[in-house]
Amino acid sequence: MKTAWICVRSPSLLLHFHNHTKFVLTNDLTPKEIIDYCHNNHKIIDYFIMDPLRSPVRQVHLSYLFNKLQVLPTDDVEKNIKYLELVGVTNG
Repeated sequence: MKTAWICVRSPSLLLHFHNHTKFVLTNDLTPKEIIDYCHNNHKIIDYFIMDPLRSPVRQVHLSYLFNKLQVLPTDDVEKNIKYLELVGVTNG
C-alpha cells in the first residue's frame, strides 16, 4: 500500500504510520501543485491523506479521487489513527 500524506502537520501521526511516510508533501505547496501531484500519481498511490486545513482544495479539483482521498476529521492524533484504520489505512 502506498499513501501520500498531503500537508499533514502531525509528526505523531506520521510516526505511527511510519511505513507510509514515503510520500510526504509539505505545507509549502500551492493548491495547484497539490492538485498536479495527485493527478500525476493517483494510479500508483492507494490513499491521499490530507489535513482539514487543505480540504477546500479537494472539493472540486480532487473529486475524481473518490474514496482514495481521506481528509482527517480532527487535530486529535488518536482519533485520526482510529479513523484511518477504519477506512483501511494500516501500518502493515
